Amino acid sequence: DEVTALDRARVPMTNGRPTYQGGRLRANALVIEFPTCDDVLRAGEAVADVLMAHPGDCEVFIDLHLGEENLTVRARTAQFARVAPNKQLQETLLAAGVRVRWVE
Repeated sequence: DEVTALDRARVPMTNGRPTYQGGRLRANALVIEFPTCDDVLRAGEAVADVLMAHPGDCEVFIDLHLGEENLTVRARTAQFARVAPNKQLQETLLAAGVRVRWVE
């Protein structure tokens, strides 16, 4: 839906481990990794439902690995799909079969 200059679209990489401050998960963005296109078809709707159940201010990015081309495509979700970082969100996404990485 929108085109952004690469330098503005970049998300810094961290070790992906969540950090806590005052007992609350601290993150500015959540990166959800779908290892294959088949995973998007299988888990995409479940992931969307989970995101909508945890509204907040944390940006969400989707990574899709294109194995044949050896590329990773990253997409920023719409503004309404921002989430509140929390452990239940992380556990539910992991149960849906995707990988998650928190970015501060």
